[in-house]
Amino acid sequence: MGNRVYQIDVLKVMAIFFVISVHFLLNTGFYDIDIQSFSASLGIILRLIFITSVPLFIIATGFLMGTKKLSDKYIAKIFRVIILYVLVSMIDWLTQTLVFQNDLSMEDALLGLLDFSTDSYSWYVEMYIGLYLLIPLLNAAWHYDLSKQYHIYIIMVSTILFFLPSLFNGLGKILPDWWTNAYPIGYYYVGLYFKTYLEEIKKISTKRLLIWSVSIFGMISFLSLIDNYDRIFAWTDANDYMGYQPFLVAILISLLI
Repeated sequence: MGNRVYQIDVLKVMAIFFVISVHFLLNTGFYDIDIQSFSASLGIILRLIFITSVPLFIIATGFLMGTKKLSDKYIAKIFRVIILYVLVSMIDWLTQTLVFQNDLSMEDALLGLLDFSTDSYSWYVEMYIGLYLLIPLLNAAWHYDLSKQYHIYIIMVSTILFFLPSLFNGLGKILPDWWTNAYPIGYYYVGLYFKTYLEEIKKISTKRLLIWSVSIFGMISFLSLIDNYDRIFAWTDANDYMGYQPFLVAILISLLI
């Protein structure tokens, strides 16, 4: 307990709140209205923050799992996630069937467990299972060379492959974007970088960090407002999980925490 980094607990609590908040926007029709009012414009800015829920969870995973190695015990732990996934999915099916009277048979529900469709929010579990299996390999690559130059290279390659295409390909394909759907690897390595260089990060001037955070977030907010004002909000690569906007905001939030 003496080595516990409580800021990571705070980060995960924030991510939980952001999950609820970003789905509040989804289920209250935010994505179906013209952005013409102050409240709708505020929704755009809040979404920039709330959409970092998944990135923050994966960054926290990188921070906490960066020393894990392949073992029988490690592989066995994934079954806890799978069991919870099955239980929650079946509770979801029962609720949809008994309360909301949706016509979904037991057979369809069981088959839906295989393609993660019984519970419509199960895509995160599908992603996490793959990431969990990759973690020992990702860690082995990270610890292959302990030099900071090598770690910066990993972060730079991850940024170029997963996030920069959303910034440069808005008007046409400039960077290869085939790897963008592997963005969890990028966020994982960001978290691992924070863990590896935590003491250096703590030395960053709070005032300087606040100035940079406000400036960068202000610029991203301005661009998002310009792109979406007087129209229905456009969900693009730039503001999706593999987008440069959530990527930068998630990093800023993590550094501030």
